[in-house]
Amino acid sequence: MDKDGIFKDVLVNPSKLRNAESGALMARNPTAFLLNKVLDLVFHVDEMKHSKGVKGLNTHKMEAINGN
Repeated sequence: MDKDGIFKDVLVNPSKLRNAESGALMARNPTAFLLNKVLDLVFHVDEMKHSKGVKGLNTHKMEAINGN
């Protein structure tokens, strides 16, 4: 959880996040499964399409995922 509230504008659907967490528990590679699902929840399809890799994604959202 973000104790300082700097990532309060980075929102995801709680039920979809819960489903991703549940799916990760049964996945062959839970870490990769959860990361892929969370990326889909945080970034819009167009953001991913035009990013040309991770470095092109919104740094604020990436920090929220990393928990920095």
